[in-house]
Amino acid sequence: MTAVQRGRHGKSVVGVLTVIQEEFDAAKAALGANSRFKKTRYWHGDGGTDRFVLAKMPDRTNVPAAESARDMFEYWRPDVLVLVGIAGGLSSGDAGLGDVVVPDYLH
Repeated sequence: MTAVQRGRHGKSVVGVLTVIQEEFDAAKAALGANSRFKKTRYWHGDGGTDRFVLAKMPDRTNVPAAESARDMFEYWRPDVLVLVGIAGGLSSGDAGLGDVVVPDYLH
């Protein structure tokens, strides 16, 4: 039996990242993330950080995205990392309201 690997702050099943404030506010409300972990940028529900951890990226370019993903893995070791947002990089015909976009390639 293998031990569960913990990050610097603990272990979470799902790590959730958002890019803009409106996405963060909506995800925070939908997930019930009303508890901030210490004085960090990470939020979670009342059940603790073992279920999910939510954070907003500091900016919307590739470097902050990569650093935010790296930090999420380093601090929380989530089994799954999800980017929640409005898919601002897609043209209007590519996705509609409520669509879930799953890439077939990641850098």
